[in-house]
Amino acid sequence: MVILITKNSSSSCRNARAWLENHQIDYQEINISRYPFKLTREILIQILSLEEEGLSALYGRKKKSDPKYQWLMSSVEELSLDSALSFLQNHLELLCTPIIFDEKRVQLGYDNENIRKFIPKEIRRVDASSKITQLRQLELLAG
Repeated sequence: MVILITKNSSSSCRNARAWLENHQIDYQEINISRYPFKLTREILIQILSLEEEGLSALYGRKKKSDPKYQWLMSSVEELSLDSALSFLQNHLELLCTPIIFDEKRVQLGYDNENIRKFIPKEIRRVDASSKITQLRQLELLAG
């Protein structure tokens, strides 16, 4: 099952939700604006286990470049994992959203191309086969 972590005021979150619905992918949404307590330490650890860049990747790009948060980001990097997770749970405004993940993959933020990795393999194969067939038909018509 795909998990989608969102915030209320995020257009990227709305885009991710719409994309999952348009592609008929079952998902569970955790809206951290409404239900911050649902973003558990276990969920954060699961996300971190899938994310190659580590803890710093969980912080929103805008926050990383904002001068008023830069001192904070460098401070968080020095914390133990346990303390950093606690800090993040208490400062969800710093979290990059949407976060989309399942048992094998994670995506931080909305990216129209990379999100395709959540389409089941069987469907991607059928989709690729039908596109190849369409291209061959176009080549026959053109040639």
